[in-house]
Amino acid sequence: SPTKPFDRFVTCTVSGPEPGYVATPLLFLAVAQTLLDETAPELRRAGGVFTPGGLIGSAGRDSILRFVERCCVLGVDFRVA
Repeated sequence: SPTKPFDRFVTCTVSGPEPGYVATPLLFLAVAQTLLDETAPELRRAGGVFTPGGLIGSAGRDSILRFVERCCVLGVDFRVA
């Protein structure tokens, strides 16, 4: 969690196939593959129920970037302005 206030705003644009029936399963696939392939110790937690985004985010910048790369390969593109 942040130790100081946020000091910037970021605009992110997501583009790709139809978001309901096409992109959603692609994102599920990218999340599942990331959770299975990553070796960060933060992803190997015991107990409870964790959200995929929370686990990937807690594993750090490299895990997040690999997830975004997987999404791009599947046709869901992220652009930060």
